[in-house]
Amino acid sequence: MAVVLMIGLVAAASVSLFVVGAATIDQSQNNAQETQVENTFREFNKDVSSVAFGRQKYRSMNFDVQDQTAAFRQEDTGTIRVEVGDNTTKTVSIGALVYENNGETIAYQAGGVWRNTGKESRMVSRPPVEYQNGSLTFPIPALDGDEQVRPGELNINKRGTNSSSSNNSFVKGELVTLHITSEYYMGWAEYFRTQTNDVAVSVDHSPPGDKGTVKVKLGQPVANGDFQKGVMATGGEDGDICVKNKESPDSIAASGEVYDCKNGNDVDGEENAESDLYELDTAIERKVKNASEVVDDDSDDSISEHDIVDDGDITTAGTYFDSNGFKLSSEREIDVSDGNVTLIIDGNMSIDGGSLDVIGTNTENVVRIYTTGNYSQNNGEVGAGSAKHLQIYGTSEMLAVWQNSATFTGTIYAPRNEPALERWDGGGEANPVAPTGSSNCNGWDMCISTGSTEFKGAIVGGPTAMQQGTTVTYDNELAGVKPTLELEDGVLPPPITFLKVAVHEIDVNNSGSNSLAAPTGLGASSSVVSPQSASATTFDAESPSVARAEAAPARRTTVLDR
Repeated sequence: MAVVLMIGLVAAASVSLFVVGAATIDQSQNNAQETQVENTFREFNKDVSSVAFGRQKYRSMNFDVQDQTAAFRQEDTGTIRVEVGDNTTKTVSIGALVYENNGETIAYQAGGVWRNTGKESRMVSRPPVEYQNGSLTFPIPALDGDEQVRPGELNINKRGTNSSSSNNSFVKGELVTLHITSEYYMGWAEYFRTQTNDVAVSVDHSPPGDKGTVKVKLGQPVANGDFQKGVMATGGEDGDICVKNKESPDSIAASGEVYDCKNGNDVDGEENAESDLYELDTAIERKVKNASEVVDDDSDDSISEHDIVDDGDITTAGTYFDSNGFKLSSEREIDVSDGNVTLIIDGNMSIDGGSLDVIGTNTENVVRIYTTGNYSQNNGEVGAGSAKHLQIYGTSEMLAVWQNSATFTGTIYAPRNEPALERWDGGGEANPVAPTGSSNCNGWDMCISTGSTEFKGAIVGGPTAMQQGTTVTYDNELAGVKPTLELEDGVLPPPITFLKVAVHEIDVNNSGSNSLAAPTGLGASSSVVSPQSASATTFDAESPSVARAEAAPARRTTVLDR
């Protein structure tokens, strides 16, 4: 009995060793095969790049993959959309060369090699996208070719190049956005994070199926104007200036019309002025977000939280954050004698009978206020002896009203592409900043309203009304003063000055194939299959709508090789 038991144990152990050994051999073979496939795809990437970007328009290679059960396909597996400002310059459907085995894929797509396990996508070989010193170069190899391309010798042919933007397009001050929809979107996202920063890259996991979308934003807002006019009204053709004063104010210009809206008299002022000024919304929103994060971080004291009403005067240089805005009915001072003061406000600024004085102005130091809200002043005094010492920056939605005996010395800089309030013949949308029951400011984004208000400095804002009895004077000390956004690294996406995007149409065909004619449209459906493959899957190339995605991704991303 003992002998039989011993023989049984030996037999069982032998079987176990055989199974484990066989599994180890299979795993080693799989690992070796995957390494071979990755190396083959790297070589394919090099050959396509040589044809797409070099002088050589044709190459052949041995696509050395011997696994006859694997499927290959080349089809509309994603899209790349390039936007400059509000305009889409190009939408490109991109194909791919894909190897499948045991639920995992290795794919060549748009110049990069990617691996997808179903739970994660990662980069094997980087795409030819380069961002350097404010210039983005994005050459896109777009694959087409035979409907079935088998492993073995492949012919790689270049059909031509289509530029999505003119060479070295000047895009300074514009927001450039790339939308990349792909199964390998997390790999794309990780790569762009290494090229730009975390602020520039966001991911949308929501499109149906296995695809997702990477959104890459480049470009920083630029305060590209000046303070050379007493009033500069922006807002396109509706950026008008209405004057009810007996005398025309100093130095005014409008992107629309300038007129006397009381008596119909002639008003000196430049009409239909081309402003080309950039809105500051993104910059101010980012500054507020960054300030909020800094004040919540006990280890970072670069920005101090300060409520001008409750916390009193600002006596030292630095950056301060007010998270709620304020309504000031008492006297407050901001001292710039030892340096510049920056105040970031998430909310409205209201001076209601109080005063906000800038002192220590025997230097060139200034107060710069960035606010997400509106400005209103009922009586009281704001500013310093010279307008250059107080600069207030607002968004394209900022409304501002001065009324009664308000005195203001400083600048307002809040350009816009269109008015914030609607206006029509005989009236307009109520201005919520104006006094209740007053219609003087209806339809006017900027309104120097009733009473003996005195404004000295410069306004760069929306449609502006200057009511009877008010005084608007340009401060000559603003000559040469330029607005600034004081942008910090990492708060906004990296800047971009030049953009170069081109699509290189590449055919991949079986050796000896005569199928070199262009198929129906760039990115038309085709496949690369093994001799035993019977069909290819077709993907929907429609670019899904892009939404903000803050949720944690379901896929991890690991960069293998840069």
